[in-house]
Amino acid sequence: MRKLLSTFILILFALTALTQNADQYFKTHHYSFTLSDGFDNRTVDTLKQKLDGYKLILLGEGGSHFLQFYEPLRFVWIKFLSDNLGLKHFFMEFGHSSDFLCNEYLETGDTSYLPKASFTAFKIFWTSLYSYNLREPENKKVKSFGIDFERTHSYCKTLKLLLPEAEPATTIKSAIQLIRDCDDTIINCDYILSLNSKLKDAITTYELAFQQYFGDKYYDVKQIVFNNGSCKDALKNRNKNMAANFLSFDNKNNDKIYYGELGMAHTILINKNTASYINDNSKFKNKVCVINTYCYNCSTPQEQVSNWQLKKIENDIINQLLKYCNTDFTLFDFSEKTKQTEKFRKYGQFLIIAKNQH
Repeated sequence: MRKLLSTFILILFALTALTQNADQYFKTHHYSFTLSDGFDNRTVDTLKQKLDGYKLILLGEGGSHFLQFYEPLRFVWIKFLSDNLGLKHFFMEFGHSSDFLCNEYLETGDTSYLPKASFTAFKIFWTSLYSYNLREPENKKVKSFGIDFERTHSYCKTLKLLLPEAEPATTIKSAIQLIRDCDDTIINCDYILSLNSKLKDAITTYELAFQQYFGDKYYDVKQIVFNNGSCKDALKNRNKNMAANFLSFDNKNNDKIYYGELGMAHTILINKNTASYINDNSKFKNKVCVINTYCYNCSTPQEQVSNWQLKKIENDIINQLLKYCNTDFTLFDFSEKTKQTEKFRKYGQFLIIAKNQH
């Protein structure tokens, strides 16, 4: 009995020491910030040091895609990475036809290029980035690129914008007419897939004629038509396709660093997903930094907010981290390999806790 009691006391002391060590670590490794002001000087200096050497900074959207705070949060990260680490390109969950339109807006300021959205935060992000780019020299302007399937609301609109005014060769005239006639107000997936199949067949058969007709815009056309994803894939596993599209873009551009924002189902490092597939690539091995998001007391009218991707560590987040969240947004740093960070770091090197968001 005495031996059992001694063992229990030793275990209790060990657990108490571990808890105290964890408290000491998290007390000095969390950073409050705001969507309006971004990071303070202390956090900027810390992140510059911590993120140096990573090639991809990937934010995982937790809770719900419909939470509007992700739009200004995206700008906070893009501005920081551009100002301090030389970011030039970022991606989200859309295809090349959408990024083409968004980049046209960033070039011209014409909001008619932007995809229609049901909430104002989306436009606020793009107008903020447009204003930011206006202050930057041409070689430092930030642009977007797509790694997901083509969205139905962007497909026809972009292909029409890519059309030259000249008449095409006879061999591809019927295919070009399909683009001219396509209705860019139709967002029906079957309609887009049928059109895309015909264009893909025509390009495969008469590729040289298409190259000559579109000139330097041919790359854009081919990237859209031959996208390895489909508008039928919204609820399917798209991780390998998105990883492949990202790596293809990197092969062409070879930037020093990228920023991406995806649903957290695509970012949890211990799972087989976009983040881990990119991290397995030799060029990006251990150079993918994941920042996941935990939403506390958040809501949206479109759907129930859920942190299901973090379910296994949710109690630890609530019991060990939440007490340090004195503002709406707190960034926790798990990048140091310690016993205190091990269970969190498996999911990502950083975690943002967002409170009371809608």
